[in-house]
Amino acid sequence: MLRMFHSSFFYYRDGLYMEHGRPLLSISLLASNRIGTIRRCLDSLLPIMEHLPCELIVVDTSTQPEVRELLWEYTDRVIPFLWCNDFSKARNCGLSEARGEWFLYIDDDEWFEDADEIIRFFNSGEYHDYGYANYVQRNFFDPEYLTYTDNWVSRMVRLNDEVRFRSKIHEYLDPVYGKGKNIKAIANHTGYIYTTEKERRKRYERNVPLLKEMMAEEPDQLRWAIQLVQEYYSAEEWKELERFCRVALQNENYRKQPVMKRLAATFYAGLVESVLEQNCADEALDEVRKALASDDCSPLGKAYLMLQEAIGSAEKKAWNEAKACIEKYFALEKEITEDEEQYAIWQEALIVDSTYDMINKKKAYLVLLLCNLAQDNEAEVIRLFLKLEWNQSVVYAYPRLMPILLELLVEHAKGTSAETIWRSIWDHKQLCDMMIEESRKYWERIAITKRTFLRENYHEQVMILLSRYYKPEILNGYTLCLPDIAQRALGLIDEIERGKE
Repeated sequence: MLRMFHSSFFYYRDGLYMEHGRPLLSISLLASNRIGTIRRCLDSLLPIMEHLPCELIVVDTSTQPEVRELLWEYTDRVIPFLWCNDFSKARNCGLSEARGEWFLYIDDDEWFEDADEIIRFFNSGEYHDYGYANYVQRNFFDPEYLTYTDNWVSRMVRLNDEVRFRSKIHEYLDPVYGKGKNIKAIANHTGYIYTTEKERRKRYERNVPLLKEMMAEEPDQLRWAIQLVQEYYSAEEWKELERFCRVALQNENYRKQPVMKRLAATFYAGLVESVLEQNCADEALDEVRKALASDDCSPLGKAYLMLQEAIGSAEKKAWNEAKACIEKYFALEKEITEDEEQYAIWQEALIVDSTYDMINKKKAYLVLLLCNLAQDNEAEVIRLFLKLEWNQSVVYAYPRLMPILLELLVEHAKGTSAETIWRSIWDHKQLCDMMIEESRKYWERIAITKRTFLRENYHEQVMILLSRYYKPEILNGYTLCLPDIAQRALGLIDEIERGKE
């Protein structure tokens, strides 16, 4: 195992420790009070440190003595730092101590799944041809690490005398010279796993004031505007998101910047998403068409908007239009992702950077499932349902489309695919709760004049469905209407199973 000794460092190769005057790579870790994840992070760095001439520098912002003791097991380059709500200041403390030719930075809630490609990049000498490198950050959203998005992040740079971290939050290195290399190494990240809504809001309430402060200081800096869109989007502040995106798209100081050609997609996506989430499908579809016709929305942004158009069309039950949009969305994937360097550049536009991640693809599968369920295409329904992976302990289901799924399940209750989907929902508390909650919201949006018809229709259809599983005496006395249909149907599952014994 590598050990660091004060002013020199040692590199292990071929059974010998070789001392060098300057490390090839400086690794800087920003450590906090996350004692539960720090060791995992540090252990993931050991293969890099064992195969490359490295130094490890830790900026310690923690307040726990046990964290400091843990850090000293891995390096004696531990720099105490009193946290001041400024990420760049903290990271620059580590950067100022770096002596390497290259610099890599990481957080204590991240860990490398496999660093072989990073090691190969340096050992092969390929690093001589580049000024910076990107690797994949895998952002998990659940404690079981089943739901995630992958994004290219620029965390490795050739050091020069000018380079410094900028920005109080969402910090970045600048200036960076030379061309970039995409390295297919994955750093897992748990910073977006929230167990309560309070935790999620805490991050939002910390970040937004800082971003607004930076925007006031540098009003033409597009980076801050893009990050603010991401904050509104993540916190589901739809009205603020809509307002801000409309203003940004009309901002002439933004529009005249060349970088707007790839970043405008964030504002278009934020606008459409916010309008759709405020239950204005027609208006959202109008905004999609305007954006698709514009010359400053990237191909990746347009693919994302096609997915949103499909969702809006599904809400209007325009099944052919929804299906056509999803087919275009998937058809564009190979074309857009084929050139990895260009793809990484387009992914600088937030929100659309996740266009082809597993979550958005599952939205697309759900839209196609609805289309095929409405058109009684049993084989396709089952195939698409399997892609949703609702048999896992942690699942993803797009809330807006769940009431539509409920309607279609009731209307097409005679199909075997409907039974398969019903049983998966019945067996999964997360899906049950979502179906009930979203159905109630949907019912409240329906015009009163339409509710009487729907009550009668749903009562009749659900009775047909449930009669396949329940004895007639069990069903007597139940009055099923939309806001209660899921709750009542799901609440009877135990009696269904007992009736079959």
